[in-house]
Amino acid sequence: MSFSNKSSSNRQANENMLINSSHIGNDTIVMVGSFGSILVSRDDGLTWHSKTSGTSNDLNSIAFGNNTFIAVGSSGTILISRDIGKTWRSKTAGTSNDLNSITFGNNIFIAVGSSGTILISRDNGVTWHSKISGTSKNLTGIVLANNNFVAYGSSITVISTNIGRTWHST
Repeated sequence: MSFSNKSSSNRQANENMLINSSHIGNDTIVMVGSFGSILVSRDDGLTWHSKTSGTSNDLNSIAFGNNTFIAVGSSGTILISRDIGKTWRSKTAGTSNDLNSITFGNNIFIAVGSSGTILISRDNGVTWHSKISGTSKNLTGIVLANNNFVAYGSSITVISTNIGRTWHST
């Protein structure tokens, strides 16, 4: 990753940071990565500002919906920003499993992770509910396709055809 001269103050602090995920919402780009790193740009990536995450856990994925950014990461980390990435608050995940990916669709956030973890929030990240995935394998990604949520990992795919209420392997 490179930084413009305008963001040189951030370059030194972040030159060893690994970016794991990025998302755009409300004309704001947010990138998350190793050691709880969060970078925000409001000028199409010309300048970047480091934000305090309150965690040293790796952040693996970020999603945006309903004017809310939610980042997930190792050891069940969930961070929420309701002010376009300016400030971040931690939420209880109810798991210590790594969370590898998050998506937003059909007005809900769904996060997936190690040991078949699936967490769903229907209230913009205020509360999170665990769902039975039917697998103990690591889930590394999740997408919304044709109104179905599809979570996947190495040699495993699970699907929900009812907005995340139940899951079954394909």
